[in-house]
Amino acid sequence: MLFGNAVMIIFFCASYHGKYITKFIFDTLNRIKITEKI
Repeated sequence: MLFGNAVMIIFFCASYHGKYITKFIFDTLNRIKITEKI
């Protein structure tokens, strides 16, 4: 039971941080595209 909870917590943290990582990557790519246009 404890092991299952640990896996769920790790999975939740990974997906939670994953959203921010993908958002950060997209923001960086957009910034690069904007600077290239200028």
